[in-house]
Amino acid sequence: MLLCVHNGDFFGKLKYNDKAGTKLDGTDVTDFKQTGAKSRQIVGAATLNGGATVTYTLDIVDGGNPAKDTFRLRLSNGYDTGVQKLIGTSGFRCGNIRVHKPCK
Repeated sequence: MLLCVHNGDFFGKLKYNDKAGTKLDGTDVTDFKQTGAKSRQIVGAATLNGGATVTYTLDIVDGGNPAKDTFRLRLSNGYDTGVQKLIGTSGFRCGNIRVHKPCK
């Protein structure tokens, strides 16, 4: 997930594939919230498996290093990853969530 906010407008790209049949391609970002010093919630629309449009809610936490980073992806069709560590139990082998300070 890459997200930028400029003059109140959201720009972003989300791609997700759980390797078990769920492929998600983000098409729009509709909301963005700072939920903590190093956590964010991103809401938007996406195409599921190349067909139906769903809304998604993505919660991310920058834990300070990749082994402590977490995410949770929920879809309007009921799909929910639960809270996943970016490295380890989620099956991901690499990655790093980085939350930056807002631009002023």
